[in-house]
Amino acid sequence: LHPILHSFPTRRSSDLKDIYVFSSPSNVQAFLASNHIPTGAKVVAWGSSTANALIERKIGVTKILNGQQQEDLLHWLSTIL
Repeated sequence: LHPILHSFPTRRSSDLKDIYVFSSPSNVQAFLASNHIPTGAKVVAWGSSTANALIERKIGVTKILNGQQQEDLLHWLSTIL
């Protein structure tokens, strides 16, 4: 898992991926300014505000992380990879 975008806005396009992990609403906004999420990709949101930012943009959220987010993410990834 390699991060391709940080929490500050930057216009940088990336190659298409199978899984996208967003850490904040501003992360969603910055990424979508220059990129799109392909059909069938899994989308993970860290918390409900990030999930809402994705849903407002009509992007389906596969997993919302709450509580022990890093542990939850690693566990979820281990079940799908």
